[in-house]
Amino acid sequence: MTAPDGAGPPPLDAGLAPAGQELTGWARDRAAPRLCLLTGARGAGKSRLLAWYVTGTAPDPALRVHALVPAAGLTAEVFAWELGRQLGYGAVGAPDILLRLARDTRPVLLAAADLHRAAGTAPQEIVRGLLEPLLALPHVRLLAEVAGSGAPAWTLPCRTVAVTGSGTAPEPVDAGAESERMLAAVPLGPAGTPDWERAPDAVRSRVLELALAGGTAARLTGDPGFLVHGPAPSITAALADPRTPAPRGLRAVWRRAAPALTALGLTGPERAAVLHTAALAEDPKLAAYLEPLARLHSWTARWVAGGPATALAPGGGGLLVADPVGRLAVLDPATGAVLSRLPLDAALRPAGIAPAAGGGLLLLDADETLHTAGPMSNALSRVADVHNTARTPPTAVAAHGSRVAVGDADGRVHVWDATAHDRGPVTRRLHPAPLTAVALVDAAGLALCLSGGADGTLRLWETGGDPMPEPVDRREAVVTSLAAADTPSGPVAAAAWSDGEVHLWDLPAGTRRAVVPPYRAEALALSGDGTLFVAGTAGVAALGTSPTAS
Repeated sequence: MTAPDGAGPPPLDAGLAPAGQELTGWARDRAAPRLCLLTGARGAGKSRLLAWYVTGTAPDPALRVHALVPAAGLTAEVFAWELGRQLGYGAVGAPDILLRLARDTRPVLLAAADLHRAAGTAPQEIVRGLLEPLLALPHVRLLAEVAGSGAPAWTLPCRTVAVTGSGTAPEPVDAGAESERMLAAVPLGPAGTPDWERAPDAVRSRVLELALAGGTAARLTGDPGFLVHGPAPSITAALADPRTPAPRGLRAVWRRAAPALTALGLTGPERAAVLHTAALAEDPKLAAYLEPLARLHSWTARWVAGGPATALAPGGGGLLVADPVGRLAVLDPATGAVLSRLPLDAALRPAGIAPAAGGGLLLLDADETLHTAGPMSNALSRVADVHNTARTPPTAVAAHGSRVAVGDADGRVHVWDATAHDRGPVTRRLHPAPLTAVALVDAAGLALCLSGGADGTLRLWETGGDPMPEPVDRREAVVTSLAAADTPSGPVAAAAWSDGEVHLWDLPAGTRRAVVPPYRAEALALSGDGTLFVAGTAGVAALGTSPTAS
């Protein structure tokens, strides 16, 4: 049952009706404290009241909850990742959420369910490190469900809505015996080991908690099948506690993979692919175990090269990679080994790399200026000079063969011929907002240009004609990186978005599929054989993509 716009939530049963009325009254009262605590004994109906409010007010913009994070069992870090995902930022930390919400001053109502049941000391860490700083922003309001001895302390004014039902105390449980009973309920696979994919949901969701209390958690943390199919937030919390027994190296592997693994709705092969990628750099034995299951996914990591990277591009006889301190290396696309290093001005911090015909490089610095490197080219020098002195700064670069594309803060794309220094660019304004990414590819005799803008659109332009009238894609996010290549199955494009999603596009068919990246993609590159290279703070990963796997 839903309510019409402006009507508030549907009727509530008599026992909870007074608290429900008080809760909606708080939400409508803009002069009330911006923090509301929903309290009551266990089993009194707090969670039911919160669910009623969230679902019943969804159609009403004045009351709507914009993000609801179930906090039970979460660490402070996982709580922040989930909040970031729900707000459209991806799995980012508390500082990033604070920065983004400070920039976006639209009113927002957040909710935290079972905050008192977050893992360990996380309730207070979540309050001090994230929620109270968020409430310092005048457009942020928070509804938090709290109860019992685990409830965090607040330093801000609040409205308290008390659910007065008596509730019920939980029955005492022998954790060791109960965990053994649950383990016995897990079907065995052909090798005689637990088949966690076929385990009952009730077992998968609770067995780790009971095993930790009963002292038998090592059986689970040492089982790769449980790592793939068990509850990722609970495993994250367990491994964050140094008292939890775990195989050597697992904590480092899980730490790399946790931001991706804790997203809701991932399949077993997706989780295996992410965990396999992390294990390649830390635990070859675990990686070998996971590889068969990972190969059932739409991509499988071929190699991982350590160290953060900020820009990628095929070129220089391999894969060009820039790091945050401005170093530029050429990696072997087949192995990730460093083939060579290219000298750059020490002050440069490349945010974009465009390798042009003849070996010259056009580099976009983090300060939005263009620079050239490698074999000197009059045409590349002219491109840099023109855009560095233009009214609007360059914001994105790409190259393919003799073509070089420069995007700017006015949403325009300028496509130059790097072999003709006396010829100006072909220019089109493709976005009503700054251009954020650009890519070029030639396919079937067509010179294609893809662009992403701060308006949340992805556009396609055949540079010999006019741009397509409608965007290829439009989302509540911003394209942060683009790559394109002509592969054996036709021209393919990859787009990374500010909410952490990565999409692969079959350009002739106009179809896309989502790729769950092993970590947040800061830059992308595509090779002619379809390999997708993903760069981020965890390094560079080469992902072999399959056109048919799900």
